[in-house]
Amino acid sequence: MQLQQMREMVACHQIREGILKPATEGNGWLVGIEDRDGVQHALTDHGGHEKLYHSIDIATETLRDMGVDAIKVVE
Repeated sequence: MQLQQMREMVACHQIREGILKPATEGNGWLVGIEDRDGVQHALTDHGGHEKLYHSIDIATETLRDMGVDAIKVVE
């Protein structure tokens, strides 16, 4: 799911929480959201690939900038 789509879900109060988890490939963090039905959506780029952040602080800031208050870190 692209950033703008996630922002729209947040604005419409359709998410439960933001999720940060370590990438299985590469060195960094993946950003996602969990909707009210418990379905998780990963943040992707225009090509549909999961977006990788090399800093947990920047990944967290991305969710905060979207308006996400509850963030769960999965390790």
